[in-house]
Amino acid sequence: ATVGSATVEMEALDSVTNQRLAAAVDDRAGTKVLFAKRAYSTWGDVEAACGYWAEGVAYRLGKLGVQLKPGASMPEEPKQSRTI
Repeated sequence: ATVGSATVEMEALDSVTNQRLAAAVDDRAGTKVLFAKRAYSTWGDVEAACGYWAEGVAYRLGKLGVQLKPGASMPEEPKQSRTI
C-alpha cells in the first residue's frame, strides 16, 4: 500500500524591494505502520497539513515581531507532532 504525502514551498518577499526575507520547504507524510493513527489518503488530510503549516508560519512571524492586526492575539505555537 502506498502512503500519501504533502509538500509545501514558501517564499516571503519584501513588498517594496522584492528582497527575499525567508524561504522554507517542508513535507508531511502518513505512515505504513499497522493500525497507524493517520495516513494521508483524503483531501481532508491535505487540508490538515496546510492548516499545520499556516499555524506554524503565523506563529513564527509573530515571534519575529511582524505587526498583527489591531485586536489580534499572538498565534499559539503549533503542536510538534509529525502525524496529523
